[in-house]
Amino acid sequence: MTIIEPDPLFEGLVSPVFLEAHYWEVQEIPRGFTLLATTDVCRVQAIRRIGEPVYGTQFHPEAYIVGAGDAGGWLLDLVYPDGYTEYQPDGHTLLTNFFRVIGILR
Repeated sequence: MTIIEPDPLFEGLVSPVFLEAHYWEVQEIPRGFTLLATTDVCRVQAIRRIGEPVYGTQFHPEAYIVGAGDAGGWLLDLVYPDGYTEYQPDGHTLLTNFFRVIGILR
């Protein structure tokens, strides 16, 4: 994924990797939102409402693997029924950043 607009959501992430599995996609940026991240496969990957901590993603930050024995959750099991073993901690980092942005974490 390419981050095209700096945002606290992506703090600590340079070239993040996330699970992307969707049937439909948002192809146009809604009015009042700005594009934050893109890929070659799907132009609109992350958006933010201008001036507010309201985000939308088309990738799945909730599907991450941070260490040995981490199952990665039901979505990884659904998309990869034979198992998925590559570490992908970027979703965890992004969600932690999100909870900081909205004031739940310090």
